Amino acid sequence: MRNVLLFCMLKSLQDQLEALESNAAMCERARTMGLVEGTSYLFLQWNSTLKKHEKATQEPLEHKTAIEIVRQLVLLTAYPNVVGRFHATRRLSDNMESEIIPFTLVLQNRSAESQRVHALFSRLARSDDREPDCQVRNTFIHVASPMAPDEDKRFLPGTGSRRDSAKMLSVWDVSEQDLVSAAKEGRVSEVEKILRRPQSPNVTDEYGETPLGHAVCAGHLEVVRVLLKAWAHTDRPGRMSPCLHAASELGHLDIVRLLLEKKSDKNAQDRVGSTALTRAATAGQLEIVRLLVSARADIDKFDRLNGTALKYAASKGHAQIVRFLLSKKADISTADWLGMTAVRWASCRGHTEARQLLVDAGADESGYVPTRFVMCVFLIFLLCTYGFSSLLRRLLVAAVVPSLGESAFGDTCPG
Repeated sequence: MRNVLLFCMLKSLQDQLEALESNAAMCERARTMGLVEGTSYLFLQWNSTLKKHEKATQEPLEHKTAIEIVRQLVLLTAYPNVVGRFHATRRLSDNMESEIIPFTLVLQNRSAESQRVHALFSRLARSDDREPDCQVRNTFIHVASPMAPDEDKRFLPGTGSRRDSAKMLSVWDVSEQDLVSAAKEGRVSEVEKILRRPQSPNVTDEYGETPLGHAVCAGHLEVVRVLLKAWAHTDRPGRMSPCLHAASELGHLDIVRLLLEKKSDKNAQDRVGSTALTRAATAGQLEIVRLLVSARADIDKFDRLNGTALKYAASKGHAQIVRFLLSKKADISTADWLGMTAVRWASCRGHTEARQLLVDAGADESGYVPTRFVMCVFLIFLLCTYGFSSLLRRLLVAAVVPSLGESAFGDTCPG
């Protein structure tokens, strides 16, 4: 209902603004009231001494620009997560004598459309002197269709006509591309300039990467700081890992520290279950491992293959990280999906220093724990080797005559 009410009021305002172009009496009345000057709308301020409104110092708002702003507001109010609250601040009745009815409008901040609406209202109310990118231009405005969300509809400002513009970019599309490019190349001042527009920081390029993701991967600390101040999301879309994972793996210590200050989830897992700590341990980033552990990251959190930070550090031969994790009481007995513990991986990869650290910490030198997966694979191997009936007979012989169990299987059981 709040969207409908705001839509109706904005539509009424748009009709009245357009009527000024053809209704001479209405235009003269607006001039008499001091609302317009030439083809522009004046910004008025209240003079408490004279008890009346008077012209302010701000530049007037052009008529065409005002109509375009209201037209876009009418379109954007149809989007979800834009209008939070919209209602009159006093009870409405039939016998109200006031010419002004105050309303309160609360805009949400969860979408790019809501941020655009905020910027447009600021421009229309003259509380923002900046010229938004929604001025009257020979560009197209992209509007999502509620009836056919996959249909690409674009409207030409000033005409309302629909055209086939698949090869043309809107103002917002151009701004989004500029933001992605500036963040990727580390142009801080340009990123700040673009974000002053009604522009969401959470846009994506053709590969699904966000400006923050580009800045993090490239190590542009100041760009990351600016984007985080603009409420950029630290979670990257699609199947990409969070920004904290990328910064931890690439060794961007200051960016990791900044992301942790912005309350990034230090125990978040990507699509394979890896955490920022396991990424840093795998890549040998000792200082980042120290930082994450000091931020209370879960040392023993495992991924989908049951691998932990200690296991990956040992398998890569990062002895300093192994020593640090052992000092923080990391679990040395956790086995992965193959039943291999950290000491087993260190032995198989020939990392003697890491292996010795684990053995000195009390790890089992064999480093092997039978798992369901390994047992199932072994059972399938026996079935393929002996066949079901032969295997069943051997198992029964081993169960009935335990002393014959070893000879029943011969040398086929693993040592």
